[in-house]
Amino acid sequence: MQLSLLRLEPSLRMQERIAQAVLLAFLVFSILWRGGKSLDAVWLLAVVAWLCMYQFWRAHPRMEQRLPWWLWGGAMLYLLLTIASYCVSSTANYGLDEVLRTGAFIALFLWMARGVGLGLGLGGKVLRTIAMSALAAAGVGYAVYVLQPVSRFVGTFFDWRFHTDYWPNAWGQFVLLAWPAVVWWSVEKLRKPRGNRYAPLLPLGMLLGALLLSYSRGSMLAFSAQLALWAALLWRSALPMHAWLRLLRRAAAACLVALVCFTLANTLRSRIYTVESVTEKATFTADEGTSSVSERRQFWDAAVSLALERPILGWGPYSFRFLQPGTQQHILATSDHPHNVLLKLAMERGIATMLLFMGIAGAVLAWHMRHFLVRAPQQQMPIQEAHVACIAIIGVLLHNMIDYNLQFVGIGLPFWLLLGMLAAPMVRRRPAPLPWLRRGAEGLLMTALLIVAVLEGRHLLLSSLGRRAEAAGEYVRALYWYEQSAAQRFSRDLHLSRAQLWLQQGDTEAALAATKVYKEQNTEDARAYRVHGDICTVQQDGECVLQQYREAYRRNRYNDAGTVYALIAALQRYGMHEELEERREEFNALLDQYVQAIDGNVHFIALSRNAEDTVALTNLLRDIYPEDEPRYAVLGAGVERQMQREREKLSARPPGYLW
Repeated sequence: MQLSLLRLEPSLRMQERIAQAVLLAFLVFSILWRGGKSLDAVWLLAVVAWLCMYQFWRAHPRMEQRLPWWLWGGAMLYLLLTIASYCVSSTANYGLDEVLRTGAFIALFLWMARGVGLGLGLGGKVLRTIAMSALAAAGVGYAVYVLQPVSRFVGTFFDWRFHTDYWPNAWGQFVLLAWPAVVWWSVEKLRKPRGNRYAPLLPLGMLLGALLLSYSRGSMLAFSAQLALWAALLWRSALPMHAWLRLLRRAAAACLVALVCFTLANTLRSRIYTVESVTEKATFTADEGTSSVSERRQFWDAAVSLALERPILGWGPYSFRFLQPGTQQHILATSDHPHNVLLKLAMERGIATMLLFMGIAGAVLAWHMRHFLVRAPQQQMPIQEAHVACIAIIGVLLHNMIDYNLQFVGIGLPFWLLLGMLAAPMVRRRPAPLPWLRRGAEGLLMTALLIVAVLEGRHLLLSSLGRRAEAAGEYVRALYWYEQSAAQRFSRDLHLSRAQLWLQQGDTEAALAATKVYKEQNTEDARAYRVHGDICTVQQDGECVLQQYREAYRRNRYNDAGTVYALIAALQRYGMHEELEERREEFNALLDQYVQAIDGNVHFIALSRNAEDTVALTNLLRDIYPEDEPRYAVLGAGVERQMQREREKLSARPPGYLW
């Protein structure tokens, strides 16, 4: 029995259109509002996904467009394993947002596949929305790049509240997803008989110029692979020579526009701020040197070893941030993720989850390659849209092999929608057996996630009031709001903040209780052991102090010079002279690394609290090892000079002209 939108009742047809409009509006919002990085985007995503799923099953309660059982089952198992991983997570105060994102993405992946299979024109609508949003984001990004002191193009992938929250690599990855949609839109414009045939290429050139200004080497490599794939597709279509020449002329025009945008933006920016050197970035002689390569290798090694320790369900979503510091070898060589989507899934959610992700994406792409490139049946989805979706998805996947940015809803949402578009031809237009089973399973899971999102949303609001009060120095008021949201599951640093504020108020028992609650949720965070040690210091419990500081040092010695200072000071205070002598070389080597990192301002360490802590550490070691006092004096003086120089350089930089 054939399904179509026209056979629905008028009220259901209107609901269908409303659901589509809501999704497309949210897609624009997720791209233009910080790239969808904030928690409000994640919580709204859960609501939108539930709405789309509910609308579909209400309109088609008995007539499901049948996806292959293995694809539907793989997608649902991928979600179930993610939920199970979170339930056994050793870092459960984080990761709930990843569970909600995964559930919403799977629901919208299935919805998109069914909707395109119904012939609702969703593919073209999504591509146009992505293209228009990308161009709007690029327009905002040009203003930010020229008028703000951020050295790389970020589009709308930034949070103006924090000077460190600018994400040029995420922007580069988004362009990899968006530029094929802009090409598709341009081709549609070029087909119109009126107007300049080259005018629609201007937006594409502007977007490619924004990609160049991101200075993302990984994005450029993935972009080159996308171009090679597109050329292969065109070669397969046996274009005549005049068509190739026309295509090359238009490509050259787009590249020329990109170079003009790149040069003009840098010229305008150079009147206010410094401009990145293309040569230095390409030859790894910029400020970060080759650290971006060497650190990735360390992240990958750490992810592999950790994944093998817990191969079934992993350590829990977002756990890499807390476990990787224990494997570090260099100062601040840490990350929230292992810079590889497969290793992230394997380490955090288990090897089976990684294989399911590979299977879903790989099977859909392979089906497209076979049925669209080899057979290319014209009765299916338009071949142009399929090519665009395929190239965009492959570009994002390639970039995610050396980075990870699917946590941005503005990237993850269009990625899964385009994957659903490619899966649409696999849908069979006939009644599925046991439609209630799929309807019930999807409805149960998404409704449960929606309930969790609603309940946690209240706590997120209350805790955000506490964070604002704490930032304003209103500690009593902050404690009030923190206590009101103490039952929060997605608590993040809530209990650590409670502990520190109670300690400031002199209530060590309440501070200790809050710390223990935090450790029950997260046994891997080094900061909890540091705070626990601070509490024990006030309580004058020497055994507890040494135990907690040693654990904090083991986990976080390369990221927090204050933790190193705290342990050494405790060893001195409690007369552990033999241990101090035995570990002398270890402490000196660590100090040298901090000094070298500050001298090179690696990861901007000279601008952080670590600089003051390193100076304090040199003074402490002068007292403990007086025979090396001249060496420590020289190191301390050098740190102070470099710290002062970098901070003067920062303060002398012209302020932003937008905020």
